[in-house]
Amino acid sequence: MATVKSFLNKYKDPNGANQYALMDAFRRYLIASCWRKMHSRSIQWSYSGMIYHLHQISHAQVTLAFAKHYNSCSDTVSNDGLLLDWMGTFFDNEQAVGSLISSYPGVQSPFSALDVKYLRAPRRSERFQRGFTIYDETTCFEFHKLLIAALVGYAKGLKKLNTTPQADPVARAAQIMPIYFFASLLWA
Repeated sequence: MATVKSFLNKYKDPNGANQYALMDAFRRYLIASCWRKMHSRSIQWSYSGMIYHLHQISHAQVTLAFAKHYNSCSDTVSNDGLLLDWMGTFFDNEQAVGSLISSYPGVQSPFSALDVKYLRAPRRSERFQRGFTIYDETTCFEFHKLLIAALVGYAKGLKKLNTTPQADPVARAAQIMPIYFFASLLWA
């Protein structure tokens, strides 16, 4: 508990360290200390059922839901800065993109199943600077697929960590990075 209290004190201190760096360190701490509980939740039938049902939602259904509910949502533009920073770094890393694409469930080729051309477009940062959010009618289904891939990759990473021998700390540390990657995507 002392670690969490220390984090919160540093995070709210205006003269303290960069909040992005603090969140990054705290995310790593949470994964390292809570991965067993996270794994137990990711293997429950309700988690699998949620992913199954999310995967069954069609492009038309996501677009319709977006049109119906978007105006009632709070303004998300202020939150897009962190997401844009993360996505800019992410889409420049082909290994990370490959890891995400291979996590997307489907019977077709994973690469064609998770085509996020609008999210990869260079105009995303320009749109943000003009005051637009990157979540719009064009990108809502891509975000939906990105969410599914991140949830599946997160569960796969936790499963792999769970099967890695405790006697091999180097291998276990390497297994935490994919979990960190997917957790960062989900938390952005």
